[in-house]
Amino acid sequence: MAEALKGAGLTRKSQLSILARLIAGMRSSWRMSAAWQGHDEGAPARQVRGFAVWVCGPLGYWHRELPAEPILPGQVDENTPLRLVRVDAKKVWQLITDLLPAAEEFATAPHSG
Repeated sequence: MAEALKGAGLTRKSQLSILARLIAGMRSSWRMSAAWQGHDEGAPARQVRGFAVWVCGPLGYWHRELPAEPILPGQVDENTPLRLVRVDAKKVWQLITDLLPAAEEFATAPHSG
């Protein structure tokens, strides 16, 4: 695994060691997204936000900040930076609740009549 990570451009030993341990200890990886009909500068527009978490056993939860969710097709390649930040369970719950749009983020229904 270390050789593959070196081949991917990770050369600093500390980065390489931490990422290798995270990958080896990974229990699961998941993403969560929310989408709703909102507005962009007054015009109706779909709004989306999301996040991704790695669950790495005794190494804890890691929020994948980069590439940021939602990831669109073709958006990520071998030059895309990866940033993982260790978070606690409270922060994971905060990420979940932050997905919920506020009332003012929803598009208003057109008035009839």
